Amino acid sequence: MGEITHRSFFNENVQSLSYADSVGLEVRVGIALPGKYDFGVADKTEIIEVLCGEIIINGKAFDSGSSSCRIEPGQNIVFEVQDEAAFYECTLIP
Repeated sequence: MGEITHRSFFNENVQSLSYADSVGLEVRVGIALPGKYDFGVADKTEIIEVLCGEIIINGKAFDSGSSSCRIEPGQNIVFEVQDEAAFYECTLIP
């Protein structure tokens, strides 16, 4: 059985809870306060869905009514949150 892990980034302006199962699938739910955040280069495929608010991901705006954003390994991940905090879910595919 996996564990729930808390992670904090960018002076605690972005925080997430993550869970990884026994086959390596990892799911994160998080909150990001207004700001611009460069997470660096993805090492796994990441499917990001905005649950509440708006996040500009690599220059394209996503909100709760948008389709998910797919990041492939080797792509940079930059979040920009403008007015209010935004909530997201991220699935990392092994």
